[in-house]
Amino acid sequence: MITVEVLKKVVDQYNGDDSTIKLLGGFNNSVYEFVINNQSFVIKFFCPSQRDKSYIKGELDWIIYLSEKGMKVAKPAFGIEGNYIHEIQRDKGVYYYVLFERVKGQFIDDLGWDNKLIESWGQAMGRLHTLAKNYKVSDDAKIYSWFETDIITTLPSSDKVLIKWRQYIQRLKSLPTDKNCYGIIHNDLHHKNLYFENEEVILFDFGDCEHSWFIYDIAIALYHAIQGYPAVNEGERLEFANRFLKGFLKGYKLENTMEDHWLKELNFFLDYRQLYSYLYLLMHLDRKNIEGKLKNYLENMKYRIEKGIPYLKGFNPQAVI
Repeated sequence: MITVEVLKKVVDQYNGDDSTIKLLGGFNNSVYEFVINNQSFVIKFFCPSQRDKSYIKGELDWIIYLSEKGMKVAKPAFGIEGNYIHEIQRDKGVYYYVLFERVKGQFIDDLGWDNKLIESWGQAMGRLHTLAKNYKVSDDAKIYSWFETDIITTLPSSDKVLIKWRQYIQRLKSLPTDKNCYGIIHNDLHHKNLYFENEEVILFDFGDCEHSWFIYDIAIALYHAIQGYPAVNEGERLEFANRFLKGFLKGYKLENTMEDHWLKELNFFLDYRQLYSYLYLLMHLDRKNIEGKLKNYLENMKYRIEKGIPYLKGFNPQAVI
C-alpha cells in the first residue's frame, strides 16, 4: 500500500495538485491519478522486490516503440534523457514509479458493444502483433515469457486444480513458437484497458505484456468481453461470442495474418484463461476475507475447472470464419 506521504512527495515534485490525487486501481493499490496545470497524469508504483527495473524498462520501451509506429497508446511522461523510471524513498528501501499520460475516451461497454468498435479493437490487436514480429528487446531490458510469471512458477493448493494446471502447462509447452504465431502480446487487452475516442482505439496498461501466443491475446479479449456483456443466459453468451469473434477477426485480419488452424486452440485458451484468472485471484486476494458474490464467483470457477466444464459451451470458433 502506497502511503499518503509518498504520494504527496511525488506529486509535489511535479508541482501537482495534492487535492486531485485519486486511486485508480491495481491489486496492490499502486496506480493513481493527479493533475498538473489542469492536465491529468497517472502514477504507477513498483516495488523492487516484485518487479526488476529491467522489466519495467522492457514494458516502457515496447510502449514507446508502438507509439513511434503510429499506435495510440498511453505513453510514459517526464523522462530524463530517455529514462522514465524514477525512484522515491520509503520507510524500507525505495519504490520505482513511472508517470503516464492520462488518455481520454470511452469504454466499449458504455458505447453499446457496437460491431464497428469491436472491429477496431481487433484491428488494433492485429497491428500490435504484426509489430511484435520484428521487435527486438534491448540488451538492458527484459520482457517476461509466459512460463516466467509468478502463477506459472507457484503451484496451487488444490490437488484437482493442480492436476488441471499441470495438464495445461504441458499442452502449452508443446505448441510452436515461431514468430508468426508467438511474440510480445498485451496479455490483458480486455474492455477496461482500451478507450474509444473519435473512432480511434487507445490502448493502455501494458504491465502484463509478455512473450506468448497471439491466439491467447485474442482469447483474453473474448473471455473478458463475454464477462462484460450483459447476457442473461448461456444462449445469449454464445450468440454474443460468435458476433464478437466475427467482428474482432474481421478487424484483426486487416493488420495481421494468422493461420486458421489456430482457431482450433481458442477454446483451449479460453479455458486456460479461466484457470489462470482463478489462480491469479487466489494469489492476490486476502483469502480470509473473501465473501459474498466474490466467494460465490470463485467457488463457481473452481467447480467448473475441476469438472472440466468449458468456459463457453457449444462454442465453435472455426464456424465463425
